[in-house]
Amino acid sequence: MKNRNKAILSLVFSASFVAANPSWAMAAGSYESCIAPTSARYSCVNFTGYSGYDAYGFYLHGTVAADGTRHNCLSYAAYRLYYSNSYMPALKFFGDARLWASQAVSRLGATTNATPQIGDVAWWDATPLNQYGHVAVVDAVITNSSGSITSVKVSDDNAFRQVTTIKTLYPGTLGGTVSYPDAFIRFPGYISNGFGGAGGRPSYPLGTDITTLNSGN
Repeated sequence: MKNRNKAILSLVFSASFVAANPSWAMAAGSYESCIAPTSARYSCVNFTGYSGYDAYGFYLHGTVAADGTRHNCLSYAAYRLYYSNSYMPALKFFGDARLWASQAVSRLGATTNATPQIGDVAWWDATPLNQYGHVAVVDAVITNSSGSITSVKVSDDNAFRQVTTIKTLYPGTLGGTVSYPDAFIRFPGYISNGFGGAGGRPSYPLGTDITTLNSGN
């Protein structure tokens, strides 16, 4: 009976805690709000025009799915950076995702931040389950009436799963099916309208086939 009472009290306490801490309850549910099917592997990021290639050449180091589509989180991030930032030749020589934060700071003058902005690269360090780390791109930052961030939406590609996703993440938690990024990388020269054209290379509209551009600039 004592154990049963303790269990009931525990449930009541948990329910009260969630009711009194709605942000905690929400944060516990970080998840992938879009997972592309293998029949349309890029469908979650159709709004970007991404097709598995990038002008920096990271697609060469990704994986190729059975249907011939290419996948690499680095390629997706580099593709998005090409259109939103000045062209950054040093980016072509970056290593695995786990190294991007330090390399972006030391080689490009980027900053790492705990508070994300649209256009930042969300960065996850290596873990025992993923020795390469991971990167994604911040597409939306949702705030409440006081200006505090309640959620962050990022999109990405994945070399191992070979599909694109959109992740909805809640600050300050490790809960849910997706962990919150370790940091957000802010590269220099972000162009807020999402289109490039700076840095001494021509501007290409989103969706342009940039497969052959890596040999230039």
